[in-house]
Amino acid sequence: VNLLIGGSQSPMALATAPILPELKAMMVAPCPTVMSLTHENFQRNFFRLSWNAYIAFAGIGNMLTERFAEVKTWSCIVPDSENGRDMARFFTLGVQRAAAKAGRQVKVLEPVFASLNKADYKVEINSLMNAPSQGLFVGLTAAPCISLLQQGRSVGMDKKFKVIGDAGTELMIAKAMQKSTPANLWSISYWVPGTEAGKRNPLSAPLYDGYVKLTGDKNPPSIVQSSHRCALGLFHAIQKAGNTQTDAVIAALEGLTFVTAVGSYHVRKEDHQGLGTAYIAKVGARDADPGYGIVDAMAYNEADVAEPPTPGKAISL
Repeated sequence: VNLLIGGSQSPMALATAPILPELKAMMVAPCPTVMSLTHENFQRNFFRLSWNAYIAFAGIGNMLTERFAEVKTWSCIVPDSENGRDMARFFTLGVQRAAAKAGRQVKVLEPVFASLNKADYKVEINSLMNAPSQGLFVGLTAAPCISLLQQGRSVGMDKKFKVIGDAGTELMIAKAMQKSTPANLWSISYWVPGTEAGKRNPLSAPLYDGYVKLTGDKNPPSIVQSSHRCALGLFHAIQKAGNTQTDAVIAALEGLTFVTAVGSYHVRKEDHQGLGTAYIAKVGARDADPGYGIVDAMAYNEADVAEPPTPGKAISL
């Protein structure tokens, strides 16, 4: 096997990318966000067909600032790690960009850092509750994000903040919290089937219908689309190359544009970063079975947010 879909998390991608040439293999990855993969650790045999951390977190900062003009000050809570610091930095840049464009003054406070290996976020929640902010960006993901929101609800954190942005836990929050989900919670999302934004793309409904038929799950995690996009990218590159030889498929995928369930998608030749449409999805309770889902969505063009390609060099902003 020489054509792979994998490296779905940053540690896996960072470990695998350097050995691909030795294996005479190539990999397309559906969701690692670490910036170095397409910058200082660029590897010709590796492609990221997903947003990176800058596109995602600057993107949600930009979109929420545009949408919610009443929010003058933002708080952030992020993991106490290099990745968490990048989240806060890129979110702040996105907020500042949108505020400058609108001629407004919007402030992002110093981030609150939190461990992912704890169950009690009382100290962090107290800090957020005392902050002079109206908006909150949560960079904790999965179980820590849900724990934070559930514990915060008991002291009114969901009422304090007019809007809450989420780094991608998305439907897991709504599934866990049901009708207790914060009323104005917006998550970074790969795919929003069933919404007006999602219906604009002809491949979205067939992908959704196929997933439901296969699994019985009517609320697919949005990463399904990102993985589907990786497969489509490989298939189109193989078709263009006329064979499955590693070097030929790499050359075919570089600069390729193809259609996905979220519309047209382009792979930058210089650094193998994919660019298309990303979404900020409002998630929460709804009447339709199973009682939660995506209730609204905002789309943005990743190329409008993305940093310039610098393969072999660290990102400089």
